This record gives sequence, C-alpha cells and structure tokens, in this order.
Amino acid sequence: MVNATRSNAGGNFDNKVGAGSLAYDWSDSLTFKIGGEYRTYGFETFGLTRTKTSPTGADRLTGVDSIGRVVSIGDGVSAGAGSDLSFIVPDISKIADFLSFYDDPLVPNRSEREVDETDKGVFLQADFNTTVGGLVLRGNAGIRYAQTEVTAKGWQTIAVGTPPVTTYDYVTTDNDYDDVLPSFNLALEPRDDVVIRLGAAKVMSRPTLGDLTPGGSVSPTTRTVSYGNPLLDPFRATNYDFSVEWYFQNEGLLAAAVFYKDIDSFITSETVGIPYNQLGLPNELLQGAASPTDIFQVTRRLNGEGGALKGIEVQYQQPFTFLPGLWSNFGFTGNVTWVDSEVSYGTAGKNRLTGQSKNTANATLYYEDGPFQARVSVAHRSQYLLSFPGANGNSEEGVNDTTNVDASLSYEFTPNLTFSLEGINLTDAYTDRYVDVTNRVSDYRHTGREIAVGLRWKY
Repeated sequence: MVNATRSNAGGNFDNKVGAGSLAYDWSDSLTFKIGGEYRTYGFETFGLTRTKTSPTGADRLTGVDSIGRVVSIGDGVSAGAGSDLSFIVPDISKIADFLSFYDDPLVPNRSEREVDETDKGVFLQADFNTTVGGLVLRGNAGIRYAQTEVTAKGWQTIAVGTPPVTTYDYVTTDNDYDDVLPSFNLALEPRDDVVIRLGAAKVMSRPTLGDLTPGGSVSPTTRTVSYGNPLLDPFRATNYDFSVEWYFQNEGLLAAAVFYKDIDSFITSETVGIPYNQLGLPNELLQGAASPTDIFQVTRRLNGEGGALKGIEVQYQQPFTFLPGLWSNFGFTGNVTWVDSEVSYGTAGKNRLTGQSKNTANATLYYEDGPFQARVSVAHRSQYLLSFPGANGNSEEGVNDTTNVDASLSYEFTPNLTFSLEGINLTDAYTDRYVDVTNRVSDYRHTGREIAVGLRWKY
C-alpha cells in the first residue's frame, strides 16, 4: 500500500499597544515623569492533514491512465551494451488525480497552539542635571511596576487504565507574575572631555511566545520535538555598571567599563533522546515520515536557577585626521569584551550561561571622502554554549570560535542616487558546532560568501 499525506499549516499574530506619560519640570535642574503602558500579544497556529491510500503498485504503472511516466536521457549520450536510457518516474499531478488527493477533507492534526499575553506597567522617574562641587552631575532614578498575564493553549495527552488508553485534551494553562524594577543612572563630568558613569537596575526579560505553549512542534524528517512551557519565569537579574569615557577629540573616544549581573533566573533548554511512542503524542503527526519507535531528540524549555556574570569592556574609536593627505580620511572603531559567568542548571549542575562567549572583539577600518565611503569589519567571538546538558547523552553542546570578515562601499552620485556594494563573510568562515567537553565535531558547515549590489534612488 502507498500512504500519501499532506499537511497544511497556518496561524496569525496579534499585537496591540497603548502607552502614555506626563512630565513636570519642577525646576531647571529637576523633572518628574509618570506614565504607563498596556500591551497585548497573541498568536495561534493550526495544522490540517489529508490522508489517502492507493492500490498496491499503482506508482509503477505507465500508460495513458497511469500515475507514472517514462523519461529518457537526451541525444548524444552513449552507454554500454544492454544499458537502458529510459526510466519510469512518478507523475506528481497524475498521482494527485489518481488518489483524488485534493478532494479529501482536511482533518485537524492536533497541532493547534495559542498564546495570549497581557503586559501592564506604570513608572515614576526623576531626571536631574545639576552641579556638585563645581562638577556637572546628571542622571535619573525611578521605579517601574510590571504585571504579566499569560494564557497558553495546546494539545496534551492523557493515558488512563491498564493497558493505558490514550486520549487527547486541548488544555489551557494560566500564569501571571509581578515585578518591581527600581533603577538609577549617574553621570559625573570632572572635565569637559571626561564622563564617569554609574548605574544599577533590576531588569527582567519575558519569554518568547513560542516558548510558552503547553504543546509542542514535531519534525518527523529530522526526528525532533520541541516542547513549550507555559509556566516559564522571565529572565531576572540585578545589573551594576561602572564606566569611564574620555572624548579626546571630535569623534574620538577611549572608554573602559566593568559590569556585574546577579542573575535570579534565566531561560534555557535541555535536549534528550526519547522514543516517540513514549511522548504521548498522536501518531498522525508523524505523517508516515517516521516510525513511532524511532528515537526523537526532545528539546524542552525550562528555567535555570541563577548565578552571576561579570565582565570588562574596552572601546576605542578615532578618525585619523592627524595624518597627512589621503590618510586623514581613514578612521577606526573597535571594542574588546571579556565575560565570565557561572549559573546553575538545577540537577544538571553549573556551567557558563548559554549563548555567552568569554571573549569577543570587533574592529572596523573605514574611509570617508565626500560621496565615497568604504569599510572593512572583523568580528570574533570565542566558544559559547548552546545547551547544557546536550542531546544524545552528551554533557554539553556549543559552537567553537568564529571570526567573520565583512566589507562595504558606497558612492553617492547625487543626493538622490547612491550605489552600494556589500560583501558578507568574505573569508567563507565555517560554523563549527561541538558536543561534549572533549570537543567532538557535531556539525561543520559553511554558507559561502554573500555579495550584494544595490542602487538606491530617493524621490
């Protein structure tokens, strides 16, 4: 028998925002602000499947009423004795007609998911700009109250009895949480060209809507399943920042900063191998592309237990106007960052924060001369973690060091017409993913160089 399936998927996204604020100038050096916002986000997806069964061997028949066709290799092709240069191949349109494929009703395949989120918040802030001991002191201090309400819907399975009988239920899960977020920022100017900054704030970042569905997404061809978690907490941390900035010439800057994050919670994922028939998901989601006994890599979203992150950043930029002639049109901008982190992944133990490289560096050499501009940029980041623990019993998964080189140039013929040329990943850098602390190769690939030519006209 030949089983044919086809799935249709769809969905929509909704976003509404309302916000407002008032400001009152108490004096020339002090301003009070109060405001609030109301936001709603929502998305829903659905999937439908057609299934049809055809008679045995129908895909191999040829002739006027068959669902196959004969193709031949073109003229001028030589082959050895007994070789056949004609082959039977499926005729997709005839197969669809033979199966009455598009006449069958679409059947829901229990892939529907929906998330609605409502965010409400109010804030009170004071901005000041004054002098202390003859030094300019400016900044702000304030507090924000944020309330989040989430309603997530998706299919769940229920197994009852011995042997268990599986049924399906479209469940709704509600979650809500509140955050009080104080913050302050100070900027002291001991000289006209020097700024010392100090800041502290409690911050939060909500999970993405796709991470919040109680259901999951299934990919039979890649043997992967991704589950959501409607009870995820947001990323929460307390940030402390200190920096010194020296503006030594026009467009020239040398700055150094130190920062520390006390992380209360963060969002991460774990990946484990589980037979599909132990997940409690309906077999029709496989669409004939996999067996219920196949091992699927199941990725689940969860909250880590917190930890700490600390780092140092140095930034430098300067146009080379001190050089003679043509060289004065060049300039440079760059930064180097060092970060160290350790967070708890619960029973999995402690490790660095996912997505966080220990060392990053960016550098750009540019040239600007009237209508002509050009620049070459290099971006480097050291090894970083993707998941902990990793899939297939590996201790972790991550990406090794990457270095990318990009370049661009443009010429403005007139104020209305500009030509541009851009090159991305000029060295054809590879993505080198690894598994386990032994740094075994997991995936090694490249996408090649990208060259884009543009002509922009403004009316």
